[in-house]
Amino acid sequence: MSTVRTDVYMIIREVLNVDPRKIDHNTPWFELGAESFDLVELIVALRDHFQLEIKTEDLDEINTLNDLIRFIERRV
Repeated sequence: MSTVRTDVYMIIREVLNVDPRKIDHNTPWFELGAESFDLVELIVALRDHFQLEIKTEDLDEINTLNDLIRFIERRV
């Protein structure tokens, strides 16, 4: 498992209080019960951890856990 994936899992567990291993990696966030505020918290935590900029328009391409991991891997 990549370091990015491991770190993303840790942050999801902390912020969303969900075991990411139990998430279907292609399930949209809204189907996981994550609300807008939860996703904002997640994005802030990821931005701070990985020291990367995530723009509002970037969120259009981040709909699932797989999307999120690919997005971060391309930028770190």
